[in-house]
Amino acid sequence: MALPRVWHNLHPSVVIERTDRGHGVQAHTADVVIEAWGPTAAACYEEAAAAFVDVFAAVDAVEGSAEPFDVGPGRPKELLVLLLEELLFGADARGRVPVATEVEVRGDHLIGRITAVPIEEVAIVGSIPKGVSYSELEFGRRDGGWGCRAVVDV
Repeated sequence: MALPRVWHNLHPSVVIERTDRGHGVQAHTADVVIEAWGPTAAACYEEAAAAFVDVFAAVDAVEGSAEPFDVGPGRPKELLVLLLEELLFGADARGRVPVATEVEVRGDHLIGRITAVPIEEVAIVGSIPKGVSYSELEFGRRDGGWGCRAVVDV
């Protein structure tokens, strides 16, 4: 399945043009679908992290502190779920919202840094997700780059 050339997010009046790197969020029954794309697998994971945060917080121009992470082992789709669950744990259990995610693919692991701020420092625009579904999960090469899709339970 090829990614769309334009993306309609939660607000039907907003259309996001496809670029070499980006993400989108769309309502899906009682859930939310996030899609991301990038020139590399690492860039796609980083954009998926940004899309995940867009579901519940507006983090423009906010600086935070960075912490390392390591998720895996797993196949690329499983690594996507593990990364999003790492972000979810930070927000839900620790009260810290990711404002940037740097990812490096190392074999069957993702390593990198998550820069986060206390939840009080961002505008909350939706419910913090409850989880990520393995249903309709996608991650792979698309249109000369990489693309992914995940259903997020809100």
